[in-house]
Amino acid sequence: MNKRIPFFVLIFAAAGLFPQNKPAGPEPDDFAGNISLSGTAGRLLSLEIPEEVYRGLRRADMADMRVFDAEGLPVPFTVRPVPGQVFTPPPRTIPFFIWEKETALPAGADIEIDASGTVIRINSRGGPSTGRTNAAYLLDLSGFPGVPSALVLSMENKDHYNSAVRIYSGTDLSFWSEFDRRQIIAWYGDSGANRDTIELPERDMRYLLLKFENPAPAPRSITALWKPVQAPPPRREKAAAGTFPDAGRRIVNYDTGGFYPIVSVNFILPETDSVETLIKSRNAIEDEWRAVARAALFRFSGPGGEKTHEALEISSSARYWELESLSLPFAKAPEGRFGWQIREIVFPGRGKGPWTLAYGNPGCGPPEEFTVPAGVFMEKAAAGEIVYRPPEEEIKFPRRWGQFLLWSILAAAAIILTGLAFYIAKIIKKEDVS
Repeated sequence: MNKRIPFFVLIFAAAGLFPQNKPAGPEPDDFAGNISLSGTAGRLLSLEIPEEVYRGLRRADMADMRVFDAEGLPVPFTVRPVPGQVFTPPPRTIPFFIWEKETALPAGADIEIDASGTVIRINSRGGPSTGRTNAAYLLDLSGFPGVPSALVLSMENKDHYNSAVRIYSGTDLSFWSEFDRRQIIAWYGDSGANRDTIELPERDMRYLLLKFENPAPAPRSITALWKPVQAPPPRREKAAAGTFPDAGRRIVNYDTGGFYPIVSVNFILPETDSVETLIKSRNAIEDEWRAVARAALFRFSGPGGEKTHEALEISSSARYWELESLSLPFAKAPEGRFGWQIREIVFPGRGKGPWTLAYGNPGCGPPEEFTVPAGVFMEKAAAGEIVYRPPEEEIKFPRRWGQFLLWSILAAAAIILTGLAFYIAKIIKKEDVS
């Protein structure tokens, strides 16, 4: 008795030769660049993004990056600015002047200042005071970076004293604002009840006035204390030479060489000059120029040294920049300087390592958002060799030849098995007829 071979069994046999589908989405070899990353599995890992990555990105929104584990599975990640270090500024001595007009607060006519706002002298009476006094003291904060959080007063002598202190602050010498909290300065020897610190309000100020309500020794020195502060994210600078696209010399073009996270732009005039300019940018050569800002560039020298314009703070990742003179042509092309923010990529060490940072695929969209948990220990990942395939090679070989060959063999096998199935079915039919 002949056994018939069901047709659907042959079809399933052919289908079984094909591998299971992998999760949809790009794979490491779909990207122009790859960096191997090593670290401890299960930990939160971070890596300062190398500059080579910015030069190899293919999207201005910097979204053509992915992280994969050793099996090629995607890993969630986020890109963020490298946090600035937290530091506490060191204590600094503050210059102060005696103000003995108890019926009035200082005004601009009573004080002589220089061009920067620094107090030079006070017309009421300046200089140190001796003995006990309930005079007020004018403190100059104009030369300090930020507002102190507290003042420590060191007095001339250690006689017992106790006095409330009123605090007035101002950004100039025409208007004063009183701090509603009165504080005590006191000394009682070794009693442990001594007070020598005054806390300051968190407000903008350049000058302080301390008014003692009761007689007290004059201060020998006043020291400012600061709270810990978070420094801004660190930056680096990318220089780019300017080129004239035509003989008119009114336009200068710049190529940063990649999609950097730019936070400032500056154009340095090579010699004494003053030019009103229009700054433009674009992401690709085929794009239209987009106006970014107007800026007056200048460079002069004088007795106090060289004076020049400030850099323009801006947020952009454009690769191409154009500087257009709105007045006379440029004598020489200014040098472009582009400040960019140092960023890091943060990802969980999921799956098995080593992991892969892949970049440079314009076809992939923005990745899924990943939130970095607060207070979690973060390990620095170690970066291996950077493997980069230039865009020309990527265009010429858009698919992996190994995968292409595999699918070609599987397709040929499917055709052969399908033909075999029909052949067997035909034989079975003949046997039934006979």
